[in-house]
Amino acid sequence: MNKETLKYVLRQAFDAGPPSTRPRALELPFRSNRIVLLRGIRRSGKTSLFYHTMRRLEASGVAREQVIYVNLEDDRLYPIRAEELDLILQAHAELFPGFQRKPRYLFLDEIQAVAGWERFVRRIHDTERVGIFITGSAPHLLSRQIAPVLRGRSLSYELLPLNFAEALQFRDIRVEPYSKASEATVVSALEDYLRWGGFPEILLAEEPLRRKIISEYADLLYYRDLLDQFSIRNEHVMHLLLKHCLSQPATLLSPHKLFNDFRSQGITISKNTVYDYLRFLQEAGLLYTVPIYAQSLRKREQNPKKLHLVDVGLMQAFTAQPDKDLGRKLENLVYLKKRTFAGEGFYYADGQEIDLVHRGEAGLVFTNVCWTLDHPETRRRELAGLTAVRQRFPKARLELIAHDVGQQSVPAPIKRRLAWQYLLT
Repeated sequence: MNKETLKYVLRQAFDAGPPSTRPRALELPFRSNRIVLLRGIRRSGKTSLFYHTMRRLEASGVAREQVIYVNLEDDRLYPIRAEELDLILQAHAELFPGFQRKPRYLFLDEIQAVAGWERFVRRIHDTERVGIFITGSAPHLLSRQIAPVLRGRSLSYELLPLNFAEALQFRDIRVEPYSKASEATVVSALEDYLRWGGFPEILLAEEPLRRKIISEYADLLYYRDLLDQFSIRNEHVMHLLLKHCLSQPATLLSPHKLFNDFRSQGITISKNTVYDYLRFLQEAGLLYTVPIYAQSLRKREQNPKKLHLVDVGLMQAFTAQPDKDLGRKLENLVYLKKRTFAGEGFYYADGQEIDLVHRGEAGLVFTNVCWTLDHPETRRRELAGLTAVRQRFPKARLELIAHDVGQQSVPAPIKRRLAWQYLLT
């Protein structure tokens, strides 16, 4: 990395200033005295959140000269070695000598471009008046992979693609109370969101381009965050697993069954490889696996996990019928919302199955999710599960979330909720 070139890059970023961006539900702290790590799937909006944080800094009274932004994947800086990262602060001090002694805020975007960056960050954090903010794709900033030199000094955040409430804001759709027309618009937007998901670029694109863009996203994730990051040796098996998982939201996932399926197709692979590749998919931020609700850790480990996707729009790239299974896609959305405030949670299966189990402020919350309650068999099944759970957990909160709640009431204490209303709470 050349210092003179770096000065041009820094000056260009300074002159342009951080562009205006839409606010997100997640806001990064900038008075924490901790290194702020922001991870997330590619194209989820990490850089935009950086820009928003930089604008918040300026609004709080911090001079623009105190803010340093570098995209480490900028081809003008390539290649960058860890020992050259010091040039960033040197170049900034030479460009703005009057601000060297003031607090500075360093935003390093796409940190995975620099191997061994952790020691530089640790030293600057310990010795300089510099607030440090870092983004990277999901595999590079997992808490268990963060070098020991940063533990106890960092705050880690995960940014997902836009949730439904954020998607409405991006599309300038307002919810007007007591308006049937507004409600119809929101319901239509939810159906669109279930088809295409919440990647910002896709959300704002015209529909003919959406499928092409999401296919390119899928290729980028596959090659950059799976094959390259994890040095995958059996690309065929990884692609089959990726296609299987990203076309099966809210279903049970059994590595043992997948292993047997591969064997029946004449594919030679070890069971450990299946487990490893599934773990890689999780570390890449593409999916989450949720255990069964059980007191026994052994039972949780032995039973199949439930699979949820980071964004249901990815199904467009991996299945010929992405508009099917709307109930499972809706369950996936409800899971992602609950995950943001209640953790990863569980599913329940003991004679009856409950889609989602989380710990709320007042205790356990059992939730079933379906597309419509107008079908008698669906209604019977969903209510039977919640009624049975009540006998075992009398103090638990029970809720039934549906796109169409139907005309009939549900027995107390089950709470019936419209999906779009729940997703906007």
